[in-house]
Amino acid sequence: MKGSFAFPAAFWLGAGRIRELPQALREAGISRPLLVSDSALIQTPVFSQAQSALVEFGGADFPVFSQVRGEPDLACVRAAADAMRENNADGILAIGGGSALDAGKAAAFLLNQTRPIWDFEDVGDNWRHANPDIPPIVAVPTTAGTGSEVGRAAVVSAPDGKKIIFHPKMLPAVAVADPDLTR
Repeated sequence: MKGSFAFPAAFWLGAGRIRELPQALREAGISRPLLVSDSALIQTPVFSQAQSALVEFGGADFPVFSQVRGEPDLACVRAAADAMRENNADGILAIGGGSALDAGKAAAFLLNQTRPIWDFEDVGDNWRHANPDIPPIVAVPTTAGTGSEVGRAAVVSAPDGKKIIFHPKMLPAVAVADPDLTR
């Protein structure tokens, strides 16, 4: 069974939907994504399936950032934002569990900010002070339960504990939830 709905982002659900990544990227307005994942997942058939689907979109050789390990910290998020800049990426394709999805969302958010990321912790209206130029994100969850693929925030580890960084534009434009990827 396949289905699609929006609340307000598009959520594509169903077996085999990973093959629709090119359409998801087009819908999000992404032409050159940075793939964000973790070092273990990029060695699996799940990641190979995603890359195979991207051949139709212009190649499976899009840049990959796979330095996500556990909860992303500021160094990880900065490195992913730097990888976006270095590779002229115009959006994020985050594939993995909640940590990879959060790292991708936080990197897209951080890319054009001039203030420290901690200024945007989810307290009051901190998000209103952010530069709203946040590249689009497509999220592909490979685990169940985190909800990061449909969230407007990212958990980032700080020296004094986990912080929730929030901005409405951190909501992925499209979430592709293929249950075959969680097996």
